[in-house]
Amino acid sequence: MYGKQEEIPVAQPVNAQVMPMDTNQMMLSPFHGSTSLYPYQPGGSLWYPASPPSVVPNTIPSDLKIGGYNSIAGKKRFIIKQRFELIEAIAGQLGCGCVEQVNKYDIFDANTGFPVLYVEESSDMFERGCCKPNHTAEIQIFDARYGVPVGQKVATIFKPFRCNCFAVHDICIKRSNLYANNGALISNTCMPRLGGGLTPVLETMTRCGHEMKPQAKIIGPSCIVGGLITECCGEINFRINNSLGQPYGRVAKTKPGELQDVLAQGLTDTDTFFYESALESTDEEVMAMLANVIFLDYLFFENGPPVQYKPDGSVECNLCDFYCFGCLCPCKCSCGGNNR
Repeated sequence: MYGKQEEIPVAQPVNAQVMPMDTNQMMLSPFHGSTSLYPYQPGGSLWYPASPPSVVPNTIPSDLKIGGYNSIAGKKRFIIKQRFELIEAIAGQLGCGCVEQVNKYDIFDANTGFPVLYVEESSDMFERGCCKPNHTAEIQIFDARYGVPVGQKVATIFKPFRCNCFAVHDICIKRSNLYANNGALISNTCMPRLGGGLTPVLETMTRCGHEMKPQAKIIGPSCIVGGLITECCGEINFRINNSLGQPYGRVAKTKPGELQDVLAQGLTDTDTFFYESALESTDEEVMAMLANVIFLDYLFFENGPPVQYKPDGSVECNLCDFYCFGCLCPCKCSCGGNNR
């Protein structure tokens, strides 16, 4: 696992500045081969900024603190961007949906543009290919700040296998756990029985001393969650309320901006999210919510690309995903091929 962390960029722009929530400012750096965040410049694109940014000299900050939740200490706004997997994208468009790569994410501080965390899935290749996105997965979270040694693990998400059916029996009730490096349970997130009806609901409990207490409830949009129409035409918002029902933050799957973004989200299951926490949230609670953002991606946005070419020459469009009692039901249409 640690050997794969060589992909994490170590040189970052020094001209990062406080940025608005517009995630169109996310650009793929041609210098690092990985996702980096630069202030938007007219004439830029998803893959190449209008002009190359300068990079931080190869020195480690003297006040750098490593371990625990130092990577997100005091931060409240984040952008979570899933990495584009070329092999998976090509295989999916050729009708080989079973060629499923492990998911990888970069998490940025939305105020400065610098990466703070790197997330990578570890799972069985055959179960992943046959049962995605409901397969069992162990998802490692690493400190991705500049100067931190490669492989500095922060926490681990465990997502057990669950069936995509009505949330009545335990085997159908989706859940995930977040664990600290010492194996202690940090938080537990699961659907209520029947999944909230026609509105997606997740309930999170976090550690308080030796007890687990309710922290937050995540509430999604009613009935329609994913699919081509909702994912490419607007933001998909999830409200976060605390145990008293008061606003506690929000998660948004962002609308693609430029043409490259539209193609990436329309032809692959690559996604970008924005998360904003309440000011009173502790670093541990913020980490629990960031883990929930990853969990939301698996639950609602990893069922394959909205637009897919089939071997018979037809094009299949997943127009929307209808949510009903914990189950996602895709609404698809096909054209061309044998359906002409």
